Amino acid sequence: MKFCPHHVSHYLGMDVHDTSAISRGIPIQAGMVLTIEPAIYVTDSKTAKRTSRSEFDGICVRIEDDILIHLDTNQKLSCEILTHHCPKTVQDIENLMR
Repeated sequence: MKFCPHHVSHYLGMDVHDTSAISRGIPIQAGMVLTIEPAIYVTDSKTAKRTSRSEFDGICVRIEDDILIHLDTNQKLSCEILTHHCPKTVQDIENLMR
């Protein structure tokens, strides 16, 4: 929780704050679309107690994928990564920014 103060997933199209009436305990079912968004947020030491080396102050990195849950040919839950073409590697991002 120190560097990732939120959940790593939520239902697509709804912010985590909009879903308080929807239990996180609902079993995953075919047809659901979810985000997978691990992140690291480094607190700026000027505004909070130091949590890391100063050269990392204020840095945040979040990589998000959106997935569709479906049944595979064996009728087992599987997922399709809807955002698999989005750039995610350092090299891909650097190429995009040029």
